[in-house]
Amino acid sequence: MFGGSSSHCDSLGILLCYATLMGTFLMPLSKIVLPVVVVAHAAAPAPQPAATSATKTSAPTASVGKADGGFKTVDAKELAKLKALNEKYRTAKSVTMDVSKSVKLGLIGGERKSAGKLTIANGQMRMELEGAEKTLLVVNKKNLFAVTYPPAELKDAAVQVIRGDVANKKAQSNVITGLLGSGGFLKNFKPTGFTQKESGEILYFLAPMKAASEFKRAQLLVSKDVKEIREFKFWDERENETMFNFSNITFGKPVDASLFNYTPPANADVMNL
Repeated sequence: MFGGSSSHCDSLGILLCYATLMGTFLMPLSKIVLPVVVVAHAAAPAPQPAATSATKTSAPTASVGKADGGFKTVDAKELAKLKALNEKYRTAKSVTMDVSKSVKLGLIGGERKSAGKLTIANGQMRMELEGAEKTLLVVNKKNLFAVTYPPAELKDAAVQVIRGDVANKKAQSNVITGLLGSGGFLKNFKPTGFTQKESGEILYFLAPMKAASEFKRAQLLVSKDVKEIREFKFWDERENETMFNFSNITFGKPVDASLFNYTPPANADVMNL
């Protein structure tokens, strides 16, 4: 992911790819400009450290909610916790979870929401969301398929599909794959600080590495014991705000391999990366 050389996504890089790729499907394919970005609109103000590069950050400039100890720097002990979490997801045999997604559209206003299921197993992934639009992402050992279904009132319209070889750098550069695979979030982000919320959950502030330059800044919310990723929020280069929330997370559940097969329908509008 993000310039990696692996032939397929392992489990902790798959989520980041999806965020950019599927966020784009909030608009018709005819309006997409590649490489794919989440949405070409300005974002709402982001409550976290401003970060214009992986090495230039500042303290939070807006409230992140009530916290126990304020903003803290990430020391060796805290970094070790993040590395263990990163490795847990990256090497997991399978992970299943419920996911909800929201995208704030600054220029045109409003917020689009969707929800569904996410399954990751042996470096492969399937994510189905319904809400603002019905979308599907399938990543197997050879290909990536990002699918947008037509709305009900246009049931005869073509299904829109973006297809890419997972070894292709354009496919690798898409966001959500980088969160849950090929090195995970620590390959793509540098933790610059954290705060602990009253719930005990820990909110980490992240600055992008050069390879993840489509991000401007990001936040990662994890469980109190740093064993689960609860939320991932990021702002792209146009300040669009995208948030993924994860719940009912289960590790090691048996997964049918056929879940990661996909063949575009005959009348699909297919765009190859």
